[in-house]
Amino acid sequence: MSVQIVRFRTDAAHAAELEESIGRVLAALADAAPAGVTYTAVRARESPEFLLMLALEEGVANPLPALPEAAELRTLIAQRAGGPVPPVPMQVIGEYRADATR
Repeated sequence: MSVQIVRFRTDAAHAAELEESIGRVLAALADAAPAGVTYTAVRARESPEFLLMLALEEGVANPLPALPEAAELRTLIAQRAGGPVPPVPMQVIGEYRADATR
């Protein structure tokens, strides 16, 4: 599994705009429905700090470069976070998932 994290902070005045852009990326992913892809976006409850996580199963290509909505989000993050925020490759050291069949 390949995991990339993008973490950034912005001004509170721009948080809603970023949430809307993230929503457009999620909708585009839902429309494309790529197999083996998990995209998670979270925001700190009390501050405009965001964390985006892309997880790809082995052998699965990153679908984000093909999505115009993802390019728009990258541009917006760079504008609102004070510069480009490159993804950081992460190493998965463990994971727990509840059994969905129970």
